[in-house]
Amino acid sequence: MFMIKPKIASKLVFLGSKLAEMLGYETIETKTTYNNLFETILLNSYTDNKGNYNIIQLGANDGITNDPIHNFVVNNDISGLLVEPLPDIYETLLKNYENSTNLKFANAAISPSEGEIAIYRIAPWFTEEYQRIYKKNANPSGASSLYYENVASFLKKAAPEFFSDKNIEDYIETVYVNSMPLRSLFDQYGIDKVHFLQMDLEGYDFEAVKMLLETTDVRPLVTGVRHLVTFRSCIR
Repeated sequence: MFMIKPKIASKLVFLGSKLAEMLGYETIETKTTYNNLFETILLNSYTDNKGNYNIIQLGANDGITNDPIHNFVVNNDISGLLVEPLPDIYETLLKNYENSTNLKFANAAISPSEGEIAIYRIAPWFTEEYQRIYKKNANPSGASSLYYENVASFLKKAAPEFFSDKNIEDYIETVYVNSMPLRSLFDQYGIDKVHFLQMDLEGYDFEAVKMLLETTDVRPLVTGVRHLVTFRSCIR
């Protein structure tokens, strides 16, 4: 599989923003925390579209950890589709939203074709040691990617001394998950209109935005993109 290093991923997000601009979107880059920005944009767009507001979240993780839309979704009983590829994290996502009756969920990764695809993540058995070394209460479940090098780079930066004399491959787990193109996902769940699309795909964001614009007719009112390096929002 072709690997994208974090610095290259950052450039791809820049290219993604330019692609969005070419197709009629305005791009905003912010220095504020992405959670605060999302809250502001969500409330503004929601106020203008109450009654039929819906969201899609790609890379939903467990629905709570570093999640910029959780409180908004729960407090306003929002309708939408949350997508998470890792089976065990997906089960936690379902539990964290068990009282949200307007949400649908999909256990799949986004990729160019339907089938099975490898996702790389920090090995779950390493969680306790990871928290001791890196940050107490840190949840490494979000550090997963279709690109092995992204996860390896994250670990090296998080704990350089710890990994100075260790084989980092021993601390990365490969999980094979179901995958599908965005078009198939939209068809399966009957999606033809989206007010807010939020994605956190750890380096695959550019490809997902490209797939959205080139293979579907869905044009979200607001699109938020965040991965390991940077964050952007595209507003139509």
